[in-house]
Amino acid sequence: MAYRGGPEPQDTRNVFLAIGLSLAIFLGFEFFYNAPARERALAERAAVEETRAAQEAEQIAEGRAPAAPAGPVTREQAVAANGAGGRIVIETPTARGRHRPQWRALR
Repeated sequence: MAYRGGPEPQDTRNVFLAIGLSLAIFLGFEFFYNAPARERALAERAAVEETRAAQEAEQIAEGRAPAAPAGPVTREQAVAANGAGGRIVIETPTARGRHRPQWRALR
């Protein structure tokens, strides 16, 4: 009996082969590249937490209170604490400067 219509059996086999190879590449990348990178990141985070805990313990031993983590503040608190004429000071590793926000536009 002759084959009629649809993809040839050879084409179907090639599709399944392509799917299998793609899956193998994806899992190999995940196992050999992402997993070690994730472990390094976790080790770095643990080292940072360890350093932070040691610094806090040192501050407590010296009788100083550890620095409180920064949290969200209201507009009034930010302007009052800044004292720069209503300007917000921006200091990050990549950007420095002052910005005068348009508070009326946000209301």
